[in-house]
Amino acid sequence: MNSDDRAALEELGWNERFASAFDALGNESLQPGRLAADYGTKFLVQLVGSAPLARLGSALREARLVAVGDWVAVHDTPEATEIRAILPRQSAITREAPGSETAAQVIAANVDLVFIATSADTDFNLRRIERLLTVVYQSGAAPVVVLTKVDLNNPDPFEAELETIAAGVPVVAVSSRTGAGIEAVRMHLSRGKTAVLVGSSGVGNGGAGGIVRRWQVHPDQSPARRGSAAYG
Repeated sequence: MNSDDRAALEELGWNERFASAFDALGNESLQPGRLAADYGTKFLVQLVGSAPLARLGSALREARLVAVGDWVAVHDTPEATEIRAILPRQSAITREAPGSETAAQVIAANVDLVFIATSADTDFNLRRIERLLTVVYQSGAAPVVVLTKVDLNNPDPFEAELETIAAGVPVVAVSSRTGAGIEAVRMHLSRGKTAVLVGSSGVGNGGAGGIVRRWQVHPDQSPARRGSAAYG
């Protein structure tokens, strides 16, 4: 892999840990890529210079353990692109698998930062935020709370409540209407880092969502729904 190819992969989150895991496969016919969208039987994989639709190789097809965000090893030819291996994850956002009391389903992999969006109005719910914080901590990612709609209400009382359950967690007050706080959100992002934005619909996360373009994850949707998580 030349320096230009490596730099392109690093923009997607490639690091030494993934490079070592890929090299350990010892197969020069494979190339690394990041799984960007799940369409059910096909997967959009971002490679250096292209983003083909790929199918799972026979060894992976039955278990179907891939998730959006995974780094994978693919065999890419003009005729077909096949995912042959999944590299070990450094983090994983999970939820309970439907119909199972114990199994967990990965809905996004290799995430560095999770923005938890909640609005400064009647939708504000400490218990829900607390549950999301637990999911983030268990995933291995770092949380940031994004308090939206602060042009409508004074954010201070909401920030004081957040301090009772999320001491030390960064809180950014934003308004998509005025643009307040958007630069503060951007300050948390850096080259090669993957961020996701989670929260209830209608909390006014459009402004922050315009900055957090790496991932959009909708944990309340059925994981079997195509495109329930996508990179973009």
